Amino acid sequence: VLEEREDASGGACLLIPQGVGGEGGEGGPGAAEYSFEVKRAGMYLVWIRAWWEDGAANSFLAGIDGERTWTLGNTNEFRRWVWAASGPRKLTTGRHLLRLSNREDGARVDRVVITTHEHRRRPEPEASIPTKTK
Repeated sequence: VLEEREDASGGACLLIPQGVGGEGGEGGPGAAEYSFEVKRAGMYLVWIRAWWEDGAANSFLAGIDGERTWTLGNTNEFRRWVWAASGPRKLTTGRHLLRLSNREDGARVDRVVITTHEHRRRPEPEASIPTKTK
């Protein structure tokens, strides 16, 4: 669900509403897809800027190009915007599709950044890619 929030990037974020999260980390209905282009093959990190409501609302499922999903998040910083990164992902040159899926209700995301593995610093505030929700 798109939620309007003054403190979110661009005034809005994606929210997994209360009561629709998956059980036991299995996921539930709903996903957001992000299309992006890689100009140089290599190892990349997926960063999200997220708002975790609490320890039971602090992650998403993520996957690139239909691969098996992994947990993105699970940090212990609550009720404020924080950056969370994936482990390194090997990507080829060309277009890719990142899918963020419902894992726990109450989780929010307002930015996604794909960066080279060598660039491990948290993204700059304005760095993001466009979103298309499903």
